[in-house]
Amino acid sequence: MNNKIKLTLALLLTAVVGCSPCLANSFGITVSKEVREGMEQLVFDSVAENVRYVLGSYKYTKVNGVWSTAHEPASPGLGYGDIHRKFDAMALFFRPEAENARFLIVTGMPWTGTGAANLGYGNRMFGPGDLKIDVGSDTYGVGLRLGGLFWGTVDPGPSQPWFQIHKAEGGTDAINARDAGTIGSIEKNPQWDHVDNHTLPPYSENAYAFFRAGSGTRMPGNAQVSFWDTGVTLQGFAVYAYEVAVPWSSLEMQPNRFAFRASWRPDCGNDLILGSFENTCELPAPPIPEASALWLAPLGLTVVGRLRKRLGAG
Repeated sequence: MNNKIKLTLALLLTAVVGCSPCLANSFGITVSKEVREGMEQLVFDSVAENVRYVLGSYKYTKVNGVWSTAHEPASPGLGYGDIHRKFDAMALFFRPEAENARFLIVTGMPWTGTGAANLGYGNRMFGPGDLKIDVGSDTYGVGLRLGGLFWGTVDPGPSQPWFQIHKAEGGTDAINARDAGTIGSIEKNPQWDHVDNHTLPPYSENAYAFFRAGSGTRMPGNAQVSFWDTGVTLQGFAVYAYEVAVPWSSLEMQPNRFAFRASWRPDCGNDLILGSFENTCELPAPPIPEASALWLAPLGLTVVGRLRKRLGAG
C-alpha cells in the first residue's frame, strides 16, 4: 500500500471516528470545555473569520477566547429528567464555499438516537432531526437521520398524544412516518413532523423537526454528511458533531448571492438552534477592455512573435 493510499484511509477514519478535542471537521474548529459559574460550558477555538455561527448551549459559550453573554438554557434545559444534554442543540456554524453551503452542528443527540425510558417512554428512541433551510417561502429539508428509529405502537398508551407523531401544521401523521432514513437527501417543501410536544401551536418553529421521506420534491444532488463523537462531555453527557455540505444548486441559490435561515433540532423539537445568513453582494464582473486596448492586443502579439523569431535566430 503506497503512502498516498495510507494517507487517504487515515483521513477517512478521522472523519468517521473523530478525536478529542474535535479536530476532524473541515472547519478546523476545536471543541473543549471550561467551568464557569460552577457549570461546564462549551469552548470553541480556531473559528475562522469567514465562519458565521449561532450558539445555544447552557449558559455561556466561549468562542476564540471570548465568552458569550449569559442566556437562559433552552427547553428542556438543565436538570430535565437527568437527560437534558442529550436533547441540546448547542451550536450551528456556517461557511459559504464555491460549490456548497457547509454547516457544522454541535449537539448532545447521537446519530443513532437516545432513549428516554426514565420519562415514561419505554423503549422508544428519540433521534436527530433534519436540517431545515428556509429560502423565501420555500423550505428545503436536508436529511440527517438513520432509518428504523423505534417509534412503534407497542408499550403503554400508543394512542396518547405524547406517543404520536405530529405534523408541523397540526394534526397527527402515521406512526411510521419516521421509519425511512433521509441521510444526504434534499427535498423541497416536504411534510415536516415532530414527536412529543403535542401542545405546540401549528407552524411553531419547534414543530419543524424532521421531514417525511418522499413527501417533497426530490432535488438534484446530495448532501455530504459526517458524524462523530467530539470526545467532550458535559455533566457526563457526550457532545457530538454533524458536518453537512449542501450543494448550492440543490438549494437553487448562488454562492455569491444568498439569503436563508438554517435551523436544526432533535426530532422531539424541544431544543432549537436557528441562524439567518445572507450575502447579497454580487461578484464584480471582469473589466471590459477599451477599444484602444482591443486594437493594441493583436499588435502586441505580433511584436512578441517577432521578438521570439529574433531570439531564436540569435
